[in-house]
Amino acid sequence: MIEGLAKGKESLRVIILEDEEIIVEHLSYYLNAAGHKVLGVVNSASLLHQAIEAHDEVDIVIADVNLGSKPDGIDIAINIRKTRKIPFIFLTGLSDGETLDRIKASDAFGYISKPFKPHELLASVELAVVKNRSIEQLEISHDQLMSVLGSIGEGIVVINRQEKVVFFNDAAGKIFELTSNAVLGADARSVIPVIYKSKAGTSN
Repeated sequence: MIEGLAKGKESLRVIILEDEEIIVEHLSYYLNAAGHKVLGVVNSASLLHQAIEAHDEVDIVIADVNLGSKPDGIDIAINIRKTRKIPFIFLTGLSDGETLDRIKASDAFGYISKPFKPHELLASVELAVVKNRSIEQLEISHDQLMSVLGSIGEGIVVINRQEKVVFFNDAAGKIFELTSNAVLGADARSVIPVIYKSKAGTSN
């Protein structure tokens, strides 16, 4: 056991995407010492897909950016997250602006610079999982709210601060003789001008 390294409150299921054996050894040792479970170690996109499909649940993937071939870790993460809500954190020895910009744009849940310390690794892993679960819960709550609003008999239109239509239920569609597909994302002033005319009238 590493001095001062406490076991996590929960055993997380981790897949490692890394091509350097010494890094794999360090990652596996630190994760196991903290009570987490390494489900697999892979070094390519195809093997990562196989590892994910082989397990019912994967809490997080730790991915090296530079795998020595294409696609790199960032491209692999972007591709997988199109269909799976698995959080990725990246390992990188690179600090150039282009790499950091790609990491930021990849919907990453964090990155760790090499060489890394065990506490930095474990904190990044656990925080990423917590963040991902919070996002999933918000999405579930949002979907439930949208379902309730969609079933209400009254016409409901939700507009954001940019005055774009972000919700338009079936009852509103009947009132305005429009479909939600036609108005979502549209300028509210063009979709429901009667509301803006009434607002202008009351302000005069």
